[in-house]
Amino acid sequence: MSETASSGTQPSVLVVDANLMIGMLLPGNSAVPTWLENRRRENIRIVAPDLWIAEAASAVRKMVFARQLTHSEGIEALEALFALGVETLPLTIELCRDALQWAARLTQIRIYDSLYLALAEQLGAELWTVDARLAHRARQVGAPWVRLLGEAEGAEAS
Repeated sequence: MSETASSGTQPSVLVVDANLMIGMLLPGNSAVPTWLENRRRENIRIVAPDLWIAEAASAVRKMVFARQLTHSEGIEALEALFALGVETLPLTIELCRDALQWAARLTQIRIYDSLYLALAEQLGAELWTVDARLAHRARQVGAPWVRLLGEAEGAEAS
């Protein structure tokens, strides 16, 4: 995998999943915004597959439906997500093929999480998430470059 992950050198690109970015919307959550701002100061490219937009919009809709957000707050949340400046990369046949392989390794029925893993692997980048289950399972099947925000091992929440 990534020389960055094993050598300790500063990465130039990081992959983020929708769960991490949705964490920006949660009241009182300062870890994700702080983490993101620190990466920006380090001039690190933050990327995700196009899928993250649909996942984030769906999460916003779920919060509106559950009355955690008003409709107006939902629109503001979407605007805030787009303003994060996450660079989206298209879903290609190669990425989808690799995601199918990751889904098989993870024994998952869907490939959503696997698209983030496949993209990180293709770019030789770390994948950052707040999904502990994904991080632990991915590491079990050979992805030590998956990082869990808030985890002691190099998570740098500040």
